[in-house]
Amino acid sequence: MAKADKSTVMRRTQEVLRILLAGGEFDEIRQYASARGWELSDRQLRRYQERAYKRLAAATRRELAVVLADLR
Repeated sequence: MAKADKSTVMRRTQEVLRILLAGGEFDEIRQYASARGWELSDRQLRRYQERAYKRLAAATRRELAVVLADLR
C-alpha cells in the first residue's frame, strides 16, 4: 500500500485524537480504522496514536502557557 500523504496523516491523527479524548483505547482505534478501510497494521495505528498524544500534549502546553501568562 502507498504511503499516506500529509493531509491524510493529519486527518487520521485528528480522528484518532477524537477517539482518545472520548475515552477510547487501541481496540476502538483499530475498529474505527478497519471500518474506514484504512488497511493499516497495528504498528501503523500505534504511530497514529502516538502522534495524537503528542498533539494533545503540545496543545496542553500552549494552553498552560496562556493561563500562566494571565496569572502574571
